[in-house]
Amino acid sequence: MYIHWLFVLLAVFCYINRQLENLVLSYIIITIHELSHLVAAKCIGLSCSHITVYPFGLNLKLKNTIIYSLSDEIILYLSGPFSNILMALLGAIVGFGNDFYYKNLALFFINILPIVPLDGGMVMKKILNYKLGYENGNRAMKVISFLFLGIVLSFFAFLLYFNRFNPSLCLFVVFLLGNILFSKEKYDTNLLKELLYAREKREGNKAKYAKVLGANTNTSKIEIAKKFRPREKCFVFITDTDNHINDILSKEEIIEKLLENI
Repeated sequence: MYIHWLFVLLAVFCYINRQLENLVLSYIIITIHELSHLVAAKCIGLSCSHITVYPFGLNLKLKNTIIYSLSDEIILYLSGPFSNILMALLGAIVGFGNDFYYKNLALFFINILPIVPLDGGMVMKKILNYKLGYENGNRAMKVISFLFLGIVLSFFAFLLYFNRFNPSLCLFVVFLLGNILFSKEKYDTNLLKELLYAREKREGNKAKYAKVLGANTNTSKIEIAKKFRPREKCFVFITDTDNHINDILSKEEIIEKLLENI
């Protein structure tokens, strides 16, 4: 487990302002949320690399993140918000206090928003990638993230109108906006997952129908692969500048060529 230095400053700030008890309660709830993700990860065969404590919460890093099943991925990301609903219900029944109840509800509604990298956003991204392909899915997810971030900004403006400035909400909005604009993955794990799945499972001729794509000779194979959809049979027609067909490659052939370089 790693503790970010900004969290230490936050703890000192809360201690000085007599808010340490409130901070401890918040992080107990957040810890249970992340532990739920960890339990779900263990159940689907993943292992934990480390947990980092940030001012905004805890971040769970997994060693192996290639998951073949869409349903397993949904379970992994929704396990955290689901635990908050259970804790809110438990708090209401047992009577842990209003703070415990409302903090769990707030964490649930925040994490369920379809904005990457929140849990709801990751679930939406996986579904869009599965339905639309990686490139189109990622593009659609960015649009959806901006739309819902606009809703959050509208709520923030509403609070400002009534002189209710919320520094936590302000930092949260900045964090989400920065992630949407500047976050880049070294590898597209969704695309890599499909490549590995194709090699290990050998899709064969199970699909009843095949999709046809066109690409020119200058198009890289990785760009072609981004057009693929999971579990879909596909053939790619490679054409020259005069639209003459130079080659016809199957999805599996392109994937094999890409995997040779991994």
